[in-house]
Amino acid sequence: MEALRHWVQTLHPLGFWTMVAVLLGLGGAGLLQAFRRWRRLRLVEDLPTSRIRSAAQGYVELAGTARMLPGQPVVAPLSGKQCVWYAFKVERRRTTGSAANRRTTWSTVRSGVSDETFAIQDDTGRCVIDPEGAEVYPSVEQVWEDSAPLSALTAGSILGKPGGDHYRYTERRIHDGDRMYALGEFRTLSGADQGTLKEDVAALLRQWKRSPEHFLKRFDANRDGEIDITEWEAVRAAAEHQAMRERAERAQRQAAVHVLARPRTQNLPFILATRHQEGFLADLRKEMWFFRLIGAGCVLSAAGLLIMR
Repeated sequence: MEALRHWVQTLHPLGFWTMVAVLLGLGGAGLLQAFRRWRRLRLVEDLPTSRIRSAAQGYVELAGTARMLPGQPVVAPLSGKQCVWYAFKVERRRTTGSAANRRTTWSTVRSGVSDETFAIQDDTGRCVIDPEGAEVYPSVEQVWEDSAPLSALTAGSILGKPGGDHYRYTERRIHDGDRMYALGEFRTLSGADQGTLKEDVAALLRQWKRSPEHFLKRFDANRDGEIDITEWEAVRAAAEHQAMRERAERAQRQAAVHVLARPRTQNLPFILATRHQEGFLADLRKEMWFFRLIGAGCVLSAAGLLIMR
């Protein structure tokens, strides 16, 4: 301890204060990350699970089964397996230095994330998921290494010429039928949701004005050949009434579609997980305590340096 105190006291002032500033910065960043994970943990724990058919519009938690939507199947690019979502990364190994001081690093050659929509289904209905911007925690993750690019990838355009290099492949997937847990912004769209009421009214008014004779005959109450201010109010009221009726008819003809997407409120997380909720929460607790210990340790170390000085 005395040796440490002597070292601290003999440090150049610039070096000492730089060290204190770095420790305080790291400590503050660690505590901030711990606080964010604590807030997320409380949010996930306190938010009740909703049924799709009765879910309220807004931020919700859903639990169900991942389902592929009709259309072209989604295929993971490394394994070639069908899934509803994937993320992949291809890394090339680089070895530098001499035999006594050899250093191995991995550089990312190619990566990607699926942006195709899929669905979550429970016993009350189905909800389409737009995964863009989501934090995904899949239960399936494959990591393997090979000395040559996979034939599923175009070696020349993606990984370069085969031979001599060593590659590491990482692929994470959500499969059709996986149990799923999701937090995001829930919206129900129907035929009436194709544009706003204001846009529908404006389009209807433009349509009416293309037939000026019919337009005047219908709304020119005093027959002076013009639409005055009082008559224009009646025109707008009629257009709004007709637009609302047409929107209601569209909504009856077209089935409602439930969609879960990234929340428009920035501080709310968008989470998709195929692990059980308790496993996901356990990971959040571990991360929270990790950052809390790092943050507290750095702040206490900075305080100790100031005391020794």
